[in-house]
Amino acid sequence: MTAISDIDGGGALSYDVENGSKIHYWHGLEFEADGKRYYTGFAWFTPTRYGADRQSGRIDPAAKVTLAHATYVADGNNAWTLQGSEPYIGEFGQAEQGNVIDTARKPQTFTTASGRVLLALPTRAGTGDAASPAFEMLVFNPHELQGTKERKWTYLGTVPAAAAAPLELVPVDGSDLPALRVKTAGGDNATEYRYDPGHNTYRPISR
Repeated sequence: MTAISDIDGGGALSYDVENGSKIHYWHGLEFEADGKRYYTGFAWFTPTRYGADRQSGRIDPAAKVTLAHATYVADGNNAWTLQGSEPYIGEFGQAEQGNVIDTARKPQTFTTASGRVLLALPTRAGTGDAASPAFEMLVFNPHELQGTKERKWTYLGTVPAAAAAPLELVPVDGSDLPALRVKTAGGDNATEYRYDPGHNTYRPISR
């Protein structure tokens, strides 16, 4: 959290940062990529607030939150060194809240042909009783970044799902990222999602 926000929260999982925004711990993950061991801690920021909005505490039901991370790499002595942090890797959620991790389901990973790691984190998308099962899709690039707009982690969108249905990851010819097949709540047939490079997200495709 400190590596992401540059503010020491004293071990708290949520605390004020600046301009009315708060940082919240979201999820931690240890994984392997390109022959190395990594640990990433994800967090999200609420929107900044100014003036009357900050004083009133009014929640914007349409407002998303900003997803961020700090990633560490292990050396030969199993010591963790901060590789870097990024305060913005995408936006998700609603009503100034991130989608809650669903601990009843396990995350899934897929290593692409180029060595990137696709992560599917099970969540409950939405708020309160309206929250429904979903997967949050993110991709990690272990290689050196080539452009100023590239990120180590990139958020690729929310994919609705049935509570007990795993996400099927299917390789696609001509694409480094696989297609996603998942059953949604109340449905017998699987919906297929494919990566849309123009918008940097997964979208359902017509059958």
